[in-house]
Amino acid sequence: MRDSTKTKAQLISEVEELRQRVKELEREGSRGKYLEDILQASQYRLKYLLTYSKALIYSTKIQNDKHNFTLHSVDFVSDNIRQVLGYEPHEITGDPAAWMVRVHPDDAALFDINAKRLFKEGHQTSEYRFRDLDGNWHWFHDEMRLIHDKATGQPYEVVGVCFDITNRKQMEEELRLLSVTDQLTGLYNRRGFIAFAEQQLKLTARRKRGLLLFFADLDGMKAINDNFGHEEGDRALLETANILRETFRETDILARIGGDEFAILTIDSPEMTADILIDRLQTHIEAHNALKDKPFAISMSIGMSTCDSKAMRSLDELMSMADKKMYENKKRKSG
Repeated sequence: MRDSTKTKAQLISEVEELRQRVKELEREGSRGKYLEDILQASQYRLKYLLTYSKALIYSTKIQNDKHNFTLHSVDFVSDNIRQVLGYEPHEITGDPAAWMVRVHPDDAALFDINAKRLFKEGHQTSEYRFRDLDGNWHWFHDEMRLIHDKATGQPYEVVGVCFDITNRKQMEEELRLLSVTDQLTGLYNRRGFIAFAEQQLKLTARRKRGLLLFFADLDGMKAINDNFGHEEGDRALLETANILRETFRETDILARIGGDEFAILTIDSPEMTADILIDRLQTHIEAHNALKDKPFAISMSIGMSTCDSKAMRSLDELMSMADKKMYENKKRKSG
């Protein structure tokens, strides 16, 4: 009887142990399912990031000689490169030079600098232009980070994320142009003229070439506004700007620097002397007036100043001299 009771107690204990084990297995199973769900969700997020996100992810292994490291010899790039640039991933990873040959030539020099900073600081950001499959240029904001081996502490890989900032760059350029462009005529304004003329003046000094600076004033502007209205006055300014564009070259700097005052800076050359340019301007004015059925004619008073590498002058001096001669010309006309 005792053995029977003992056997029954043992059986009950064993059943209880099995029951507890089942519960533990159920808990472990639930936890395993939970972890599986988390892993699957992470995989979905990673797949979205690598396939549909607008941010490109890339990596490149570091060569043994880090001093000869090529920053964008890419061995992995995310699948969304298809959507962003039109390339298949293997077109970039299959050729060690594939990334660099698509970077804009004017921006390529940045990579040597960035590589040195990357190894020194462990992270680096850069902005550059990158050519897509159709030949269009995209602006990238590239954030790079150096990955170190936990055991040795040595760098072995660079991981980067590229954000397409083309729209932002276009907006910045539009704002920049607005700040240096006259909204009515599309020529440079005074601010733009001074900025670009100063640059040209420095180049002239280095290259030992001459400059011609013209000031042109639209005659009778007040009378046009008073007699025909400001709309006609604006049209006269636009026509004057177009005549100047026809007369001078695209490389010359044309600006509306005041209400009815214009400035032109041009590089002196044997075939384009001051007399030739003034004669050409007058020819275009006469041709314009002959074609226009207007109660007023376009007329300009011109002043000019010059400088060369032997007798350099500041931009302020050139503008002051041209302005003075322009008003002398206008005074002779009115006299």
